[in-house]
Amino acid sequence: MPTPLPRSGASESARRKAGLLIAAPLLFGAAELFLVHHGWLPRRAALAGYVAVELGAVAYAAALMVHAIDDRVRARADTQGRRSAIDNLQSQAAALLEEISVTSRELDAANSHLRAATKVNALLALAAQHMPNAVIIADAKGTVLWTNVAWEKLSGMSQGDSARRPVDQLLQQVMNGFSAADGRRLIEGGQAAAIESRDTDREGRIRWFSVAFQPVRTEAQDVVNFIVLIDDFTAFREAHLRQRHSEEISIQVSHLAQIGAWEYILGDEQVHWEPELYRICQVELGYEPTLDKMADFFPDDEKEAFLRTVRIAIRDSRSFDLECPLVTALGQKRWVEVFGRPEFKDGKAVRLFGTVQDITARHEAEAAQRSLESQLFQLQKMETLGTLAGGIAHDFNNLLTGIIGNQDLAMEDLGPDHPARFRLEESRTATLLACELVEQILTFSRQTGGERVSTDMAAVIEEARRFLRSTVPASIQIEVKIEPRCGRVMADVTQLNQVLLNLGTNAAHAMQASGGTIVFALAPVEFGANQAAAHGSLRSGPYLRLSVRDTGHGMDVETRRRIFEPFFTTKAANEGTGLGLAIVHGIVRSHGGAIEVNSAPGKGTAVEVYLPMEESADHVDATPNPVAPPEGRGQLICIVDDEQIVAQTAKLTLERLKYTTMVFHTPLECLAALKNTSDRCGLLLTDQTMPEMDGIELSAQVRAFAPRLPIIIMSGYFSKISPDALEEIGGVSLLAKPFRVGELAKQVHAALESAKSELSSPPVG
Repeated sequence: MPTPLPRSGASESARRKAGLLIAAPLLFGAAELFLVHHGWLPRRAALAGYVAVELGAVAYAAALMVHAIDDRVRARADTQGRRSAIDNLQSQAAALLEEISVTSRELDAANSHLRAATKVNALLALAAQHMPNAVIIADAKGTVLWTNVAWEKLSGMSQGDSARRPVDQLLQQVMNGFSAADGRRLIEGGQAAAIESRDTDREGRIRWFSVAFQPVRTEAQDVVNFIVLIDDFTAFREAHLRQRHSEEISIQVSHLAQIGAWEYILGDEQVHWEPELYRICQVELGYEPTLDKMADFFPDDEKEAFLRTVRIAIRDSRSFDLECPLVTALGQKRWVEVFGRPEFKDGKAVRLFGTVQDITARHEAEAAQRSLESQLFQLQKMETLGTLAGGIAHDFNNLLTGIIGNQDLAMEDLGPDHPARFRLEESRTATLLACELVEQILTFSRQTGGERVSTDMAAVIEEARRFLRSTVPASIQIEVKIEPRCGRVMADVTQLNQVLLNLGTNAAHAMQASGGTIVFALAPVEFGANQAAAHGSLRSGPYLRLSVRDTGHGMDVETRRRIFEPFFTTKAANEGTGLGLAIVHGIVRSHGGAIEVNSAPGKGTAVEVYLPMEESADHVDATPNPVAPPEGRGQLICIVDDEQIVAQTAKLTLERLKYTTMVFHTPLECLAALKNTSDRCGLLLTDQTMPEMDGIELSAQVRAFAPRLPIIIMSGYFSKISPDALEEIGGVSLLAKPFRVGELAKQVHAALESAKSELSSPPVG
């Protein structure tokens, strides 16, 4: 809105003058109009005069108005200055009022805080007074100022008794495990620290305390007070120790049982493992498992089965139990049993608890047991076959005894130039080969070894060669290389046969597809101290090196390392027991020897067996000159055998040798006769295997009434004849079937000569 003009006197006068100046031209114009109307003044002159008067009036009026305006501007400036001063004073007054208001509010807040602090201090004092931990407040020098109720219960001292006493000495008086020197050092140093105290109460129980010192400082960091807090954490420590002990037991039980627990939390897909599961999977404890990463430890097929089983368990709310292989992070294959049980909340699965147990040892034991059962079945079958072979060999020996005996008798009846003699000799050669074959069958059937005797290894090798030749394919050649000066060894011939047959059979198996050559080699070697030690701490001295080499497919390092392990075999399930080389190793070691294997894939195998040579003098293997069999002088020989051909052959042979014979086909028949004629009998020749009783039993009963009667037991199967039983009977010798005329004659003559001074049988007319 317009600013009003100032109402001063000068301004009012100027306004009036301006008004007159404006009115003057109007009056002048009216006068000119009057004069012009009456013709007293021309129109142009009147107009010019009027204009001049108007201009002058206007100029003068404008000057007056300018002057008036200047007055008004000056007046307005003065007014604004005064107003500015007033506004400044008002601002200062408002600021002062605001400051006064702020100060007032601060005073109110300070009073409020003071009241609140007072209330808080009262509450803190009340809380400290009744808190379960003992509290002591001391001054800067450690003098007790105040204690709470818990301290009174702990120490049995009232607040008055505790006040004004050094806090370090007071604590040591109450807690015998507290060090006053440590407490004094903390007070003097103004330090905040905690000290553990192990104390024993009056009943002998151990108690644990924690004593904490906390200094109270001013803004200048000067210590004004100490707050001492005593915490009896005996129960907590015992609970902690029990928990830790339980955890250690749990860890040890898990380790012993090889069980690692796991937990699968649904929703966030977290999987938690216990420490044993990390060990089973052979990963570091920092490993972060997931369900998929856990499944990756299983082979592909088992992985899918595991994940599928977990999904079904969660869906159908049922537990599961899996037995499957697991491959650890280090590539080791193990067998594990995985258990799982889901947990549900509000009808929804929330997590899955489970365990993984390492059952590798159990799985291997079960596999070994199954293998052992299979091997036992195989051994039982082999034992049955051995028994059957022994029985068959016994029957064959009876037949061969009759054949050989009759061949010998027939050749004696025929002159040396008889045309049939050649045929008989050929027949006898074939019969002797049959005898060797039966001997090989008996070697196979023997279940235990016998006495160790001086053995010619060359003869054992030749016997093994003949047996293998009849069993291995014709595509496999068998060679024997015997070096000169090969001595003898003290050995169980049966066991050495088993060693050679096992090694030869393995060599033949390695070449069954493509054929090849087996070489048996025998050579003498000398072991010095270093060589003997290198072969397993053998004694130094002379040894025989028996080598069995083949040109088969060979073995890799891993197979070569395990070949002597029981039940380890590279053959099919129906081709071997896995016991052969383990038995070979045991036999060689029991004979004081060593065994080595050299082989490589595609380069064949060489097995070298070292056996200590016999220390006795060298044996001369000279063939003795043939000597006529010794003849008898009519002594009575009682023959007992249930096989007609054997009894008849023995009878004819002995009678040809000028003995007198009596034949019995049953042991009971022989016993009845001998009880009446034992003083006339010069020797009893009996078979071992007979229906009513065997030869050992017959000999024992005969010995009861004929203590000095020499006895010869015939058998082709001596493995079941106990040496102890023979020694107990006494005066008993053995004759192996089939026997030749000369062997029977020598055996009978030797038995009669040994009893000659004690027994005499007059000839029977």
